[in-house]
Amino acid sequence: MRRAGLARDEQPRACGFTLIELVIVMVVISILAAIAIPIFLRQRIAANEGSAIGTMRTLVTSEISFRTQKIVDFDDSGDGDYGTLAELASPPNGGQPFIDAGLGSGAKSGYVFDVLVIPGSLGTEAAFSAVALPQVYNRTGIRNFYADQEGVIRFTVQRRGLATIGRVVHDRFVGLPAAGKPFT
Repeated sequence: MRRAGLARDEQPRACGFTLIELVIVMVVISILAAIAIPIFLRQRIAANEGSAIGTMRTLVTSEISFRTQKIVDFDDSGDGDYGTLAELASPPNGGQPFIDAGLGSGAKSGYVFDVLVIPGSLGTEAAFSAVALPQVYNRTGIRNFYADQEGVIRFTVQRRGLATIGRVVHDRFVGLPAAGKPFT
């Protein structure tokens, strides 16, 4: 029996790719992945750091608004004090929150945030310090950020673990205001 379109002694042509062709395609894909993945990771770190800078600006603005509205005043001086993350997310007077609940929990876009409040008293001005540290150093971020009531956001690339978060003393972000680079 004769197949349509084939001569008697002609073999049907096999369809598909040879092993060499498949290996070449896999090598090309591997090379492209080796180039693209690090670029993608750097872009994600840059996006997380940009988000952290924006969040630090939001925290500074929220702290100033919180103090101006005199929601908390520990020494009853009439000047008002700054608020913690929890107070900014859910003000004690039941008013509108200054930050969203996600940031109030202390984490956003690959960074961990914390605010230390120093209440004002006789002879001592109220103050706050806010820090942002990468959740996983060199994966979600490289730079650590710091801001206080001056409103200047500073950063360092020193690797500091999350052990400093939540301590009673922020150690002024390990001396960062004096040694850190301002980010404006």
